[in-house]
Amino acid sequence: MSQDRILVVEDDPSIRRILMLQLEAAGYKALEAIDGVAALQLLKREVPDLVLLDIMMPNMDGHAVCKAIRADRRLQHVPVIFLTAKATMDSKIEGLDEGANDYLTKPYDRKEMLLRVKNLIGWSRTQRYSNPLTGLPGNPAIEAEIESLLKEGQDFAFLYVDLDHFKA
Repeated sequence: MSQDRILVVEDDPSIRRILMLQLEAAGYKALEAIDGVAALQLLKREVPDLVLLDIMMPNMDGHAVCKAIRADRRLQHVPVIFLTAKATMDSKIEGLDEGANDYLTKPYDRKEMLLRVKNLIGWSRTQRYSNPLTGLPGNPAIEAEIESLLKEGQDFAFLYVDLDHFKA
């Protein structure tokens, strides 16, 4: 499976650099944008597995970026975590109501941030790989599991059943 890509949208160069190093040390490929405008330009070219998004930025704030992500059919499935100094309950509720999947405040705990990133990417992948009709694992999930078992050299059995006229 390819390396998961995280877009870090943060106007403070020091915080952005620290986030990039922490994510890369955890095995992610970190992409960066210095503000909301740069983030949307990058998102036109590349769809990451998750966006880590500051709220208070020049040119275009995180709220506007999150709304643009949720309005774009190509990006709607991408999880968004707000990572911001805005720690009031009203700010958290506003961010989650706008479509963010999670909300972390600065200063953040590195282990907590990495766990939230991992969990959201896993949840998002499960949602994308599920069969929309049954909710069961779909072809990509089944293929990934078989590849994993083969790679690990584990014994396993596989049964494929195709039901005619199932949708009816």
